Amino acid sequence: MSKLVRASAVLAAAGLAVPLWAAPAASAATTTEPASAGGYFSAAGLPDTGTPAGKPPNVTAEADGVAPGNLAVAGGNGAEQKVSFLYFSLDALEPGAALTRAELTVPLVPADGDNVVVAADPAKVRACPAGPQGFGGEDGESITVAPERLCDQAQAPAELSADGASYVFDLTAIAALWATANDGVALTVAEGAESAAFQIVFASADQATLTYDTPAQEGDLLDPVVPGPATTSEVGPVDAGSADLGGGGFSLDDGGGFGSADAPVVDADVPVTAGQEPAAAGPQTAAAPTFPVAAISEPMRPTAVFWLGALLFGATLALLSLIMGDPRLPQAAARQSRLSSALQARERGTGRRAGLGMRPAAT
Repeated sequence: MSKLVRASAVLAAAGLAVPLWAAPAASAATTTEPASAGGYFSAAGLPDTGTPAGKPPNVTAEADGVAPGNLAVAGGNGAEQKVSFLYFSLDALEPGAALTRAELTVPLVPADGDNVVVAADPAKVRACPAGPQGFGGEDGESITVAPERLCDQAQAPAELSADGASYVFDLTAIAALWATANDGVALTVAEGAESAAFQIVFASADQATLTYDTPAQEGDLLDPVVPGPATTSEVGPVDAGSADLGGGGFSLDDGGGFGSADAPVVDADVPVTAGQEPAAAGPQTAAAPTFPVAAISEPMRPTAVFWLGALLFGATLALLSLIMGDPRLPQAAARQSRLSSALQARERGTGRRAGLGMRPAAT
């Protein structure tokens, strides 16, 4: 009896100790997107003179060993000779989300009649944050007008891919800076590699890809509802001197480059319906203050796993009740005290004397 009860109790406790309804750990979301813009600059390129005739034709685009549309990195004579840039818009990234991992893959172009590859080695190339000067579609422009290469802030060395067809860069440290300013990434000469001449040719910008991870978004049970602005009986133009635009600017991409522009302040007036006279301005009355209200983001209803656990718990209790209440099991005999045993014996002796016609002894 006691062994069976103890065994059943241990099994029930073990079953209840396992959290059957525990939610599985959320995994990070992975996204891969191609570059939305690119640019390639060369030390042999002709700069824009700014003359009324406009920009001179880039005569080096057909004779610099880089086919039109491709990108390149080259060094020699102790300086950068060719640098390239890539920009990723991160359209799939939620506002305010951080990148936990970022990996850039740039396909290589083999040497042929239009592309010259000399002493290619991934150790000679690195990726750095691009400066804010902007780029977009350049093909052999002068390196003097190229954006800055901010390698003092962060840099990532190149590694050859497993199939040998691409260079791979770990941009996690560089991508961490994009939360402040995403001006793209520069592919340039590694430190100390500019002394000997080399050239590496990459495929066009649209073939470069960025693969990045973002932490899983675990929704909170209560999401605060942001209240709208308090209304008044009269709405006038917005005062630009007192408006808080929360950041002061935003990034623009017009296809020809990247930069930033201040958010414009727009006057907001009360719309008047046709045929309706505008209401006369009255005394301004402040509206009642509004407060954020907690809203249930997910319904709090039991899941199927919860009901399964409850069913198992109920079955365990039923089994224990059947075992404890089985009438066939022997019950422990009740023990009597010495006083009760003596009283019962005296009563039995008195009964026998009465049956024989004997008087009880006088007391």
